[in-house]
Amino acid sequence: MKDRILHIWITISENGISNHLSVSEKKRIKVINRVLFLNALLAFTFLFVDIVNRSYEAAVISSIAFFMSPFLFFLIRKRYYQTVKWVIILFFILFISAISILTGRGSGMILYFIPGILFPTIIFDKNKTILLTSSLIIVVSIAAFIINEVYEPQVIINPKELSFYYISSIIGCTVLTLLIIRYFKSTNTEYEKIIIANTKKNMDLTRSMMEQDKLVTIGEISAGIAHDLSTPLGTIRVGADNINFILSRLFNGSISDFTEDELTSIFNHVDKNRIEMYVGGLQMRQEKEEMLEFLNKSVDGENPKLLNELCDLLVKCRFNPTHGKEILKIVSKPLAKEYLEILNQLQMAMAQLETIRKSSDKAVGVVQDMRAFIKGESVLEPKKINLRENISTVLGVFNYEISQNVNLVFEVDSSIELMGYDIKLFQLWSNIVKNGLEAMSGQKDRYLGIFTEIKANQLNVIFENNGPKIPDDIVDIIFQKFYSTKKNRSGSGLGLSIVKNVLEDHRADIKVESNETLTKFIITFEI
Repeated sequence: MKDRILHIWITISENGISNHLSVSEKKRIKVINRVLFLNALLAFTFLFVDIVNRSYEAAVISSIAFFMSPFLFFLIRKRYYQTVKWVIILFFILFISAISILTGRGSGMILYFIPGILFPTIIFDKNKTILLTSSLIIVVSIAAFIINEVYEPQVIINPKELSFYYISSIIGCTVLTLLIIRYFKSTNTEYEKIIIANTKKNMDLTRSMMEQDKLVTIGEISAGIAHDLSTPLGTIRVGADNINFILSRLFNGSISDFTEDELTSIFNHVDKNRIEMYVGGLQMRQEKEEMLEFLNKSVDGENPKLLNELCDLLVKCRFNPTHGKEILKIVSKPLAKEYLEILNQLQMAMAQLETIRKSSDKAVGVVQDMRAFIKGESVLEPKKINLRENISTVLGVFNYEISQNVNLVFEVDSSIELMGYDIKLFQLWSNIVKNGLEAMSGQKDRYLGIFTEIKANQLNVIFENNGPKIPDDIVDIIFQKFYSTKKNRSGSGLGLSIVKNVLEDHRADIKVESNETLTKFIITFEI
């Protein structure tokens, strides 16, 4: 029985509702259908009571109220929604005002106007229409009240009938009030659901855009990453080939001509004296001149050609005249030239191994930095960070682009340390460097400067570039989320908002100074 009644109620509520209507309009039509049904039910009840009590004037009024419901119900089925809405409002205004005047102030019919003021809000969707009809109801209610109070044009004077009208007015007013309350409650619930759903969508969209911005950043610096990886990997390959060549020469050459003590001496010297692989030509020539002068004074009986060869090898092995005793001891050997050649080749092999080690560390560092950036790894606790090394990591990522006609001035003291979050600071520097490089992208001469200043308990980190001036009217809003000066390109408006968030995490501030020749981002940390 309960399910049957519920099915009938749903069928009545959805009378004439088409699929092309919006959700809010469907809701209004449902409310109108329910109002008409309840009106028919109440009017039929009153009609029955009127006939039993032989109140024929009241029976006529109840009949009019009753027959309006099926008529309007039929119009809704034919989808004349707007017609129905205006007929309901006009019928409400004219019918209630007329009956309240005919029955007089004792009937209580004026009560209908109290909830009726809000009745248009559950019928119309436009604010102007709602305001107009509500105002009209107020004016008519005031007019009916004045007429009843001043002129007292009461037609029905039977106390029994008046009592019946009073009771029916209270019931009808209560039903109408409950319908309005129900509508507002369900509407608010619907709006809450929409707000919650939209908030969730906006949060998901924000997260998605931040991830996309990260992917865009990764894509933009992929060329730099490829370059930074190819350089150390290429160096490793070349170093390995050189070591292979050196070892082949050593073991296929004259290494067997030397005693165990001499080889031990060579290895000890190489282990204690690491050399630079590449020395400028001007420096090399100057050292050769000094070495040749020393040999000419200290060594007698050697032919000039051999002396020149020994001089060349000694300089390559990074000897200088201050190593006089060791040089004379080597030169006095019967196989001095071969001894120095082995020494030089081993030194070169050790230098190549050191280069391979550094190159592999650099390659691993690039991969780790990018992996941390992609995964968004965060450190729960701040740690002591070397500022120069942290910024150097970012410069390494952008090294390929910086090497393309960018005059980089990087003056950050290697002793400066601060407490912070490693990866977040990486995001901070990378977004500022990235924005600076993009700002200068159309220029022939590009300059990027990074400096530090320590004043009292504050550390200022300054990034400056010679890109175009940032207009004064947007300096204060460039750090807002989704604001971008690159809307026609690839800007998402998240880069500098990330900078702002990182600064908040480190309790730091940022100030922008920009003119036609120089733009500065001054970041201040408390130390």
